[in-house]
Amino acid sequence: MAFTTAQKISIRKYLGLPSVHLDQDSRLESAIDLIGTVPEAQTEVEALLTQLTAVQTELTNSLAQAGLKRAEDVEWYQAGAGSSVIDQKRAEGRRYCNQLSIIFGVPIVHDYFGEGGYQDDSWRGTSFQYGGGIIPLG
Repeated sequence: MAFTTAQKISIRKYLGLPSVHLDQDSRLESAIDLIGTVPEAQTEVEALLTQLTAVQTELTNSLAQAGLKRAEDVEWYQAGAGSSVIDQKRAEGRRYCNQLSIIFGVPIVHDYFGEGGYQDDSWRGTSFQYGGGIIPLG
């Protein structure tokens, strides 16, 4: 058994590594290949990917309703109250990403469930084979 191309793309995405740089992170690529040879480990990763996809769907749905308290008179929550569901979903997604990080033995380099987007190439740092740092989550 081995991971499909789509699964590999998802693994990279949730660990914050752009697929365009896959040739520059041999550590993760080797881990993906290795974990893909252990059926129990691959099953665990596939379950996490399913959960991450569900969180992403729930987050998208929550964003559409963020802040709405009552529909008949359209009453909105005060700032922060309606967003707690979104914050919880992001935290849940981050937990699953952390689990992927542990399974593959690589750090998360960009926060998929954050708002920062792609920052720079400092992920190729000491935490990997090129020198540099890791981003803080949360």
